[in-house]
Amino acid sequence: GMWTLPGRTCGDGTYGVFDLVTLTIHCLRCPPGTVSVNTDLASECVGCPLGTCSNGTSSQCAACPAGMYGAVANATECLPCPPDTIAASAGMWACVACDSSHQPNSDATDCVAKPQPWLPAAIIVP
Repeated sequence: GMWTLPGRTCGDGTYGVFDLVTLTIHCLRCPPGTVSVNTDLASECVGCPLGTCSNGTSSQCAACPAGMYGAVANATECLPCPPDTIAASAGMWACVACDSSHQPNSDATDCVAKPQPWLPAAIIVP
């Protein structure tokens, strides 16, 4: 979204500040971890919710991709899941541990069976 007041437009990722002395609007970039929210005659920046992030250049919070998570509000980046955990879908605010017989796949989006250790065949002596 964009919003306008007479003679001025502020774009995505910015918010407007009205200067009472000069009677003008200054467009300022939203801080990282926040996005602009536009209303009829005002604009403000609000924090991104859990499971999302924003680098401050967009009007929307981006969902963390599968394999990553956003554990805090106002995040500027999503984090990779810790070892032995996964985030199966986008927008996760926490990663889930695999059970003891499974391990994360290479992109931490699914738990897969752990390879079984190779056991030699029993030797049968008559």
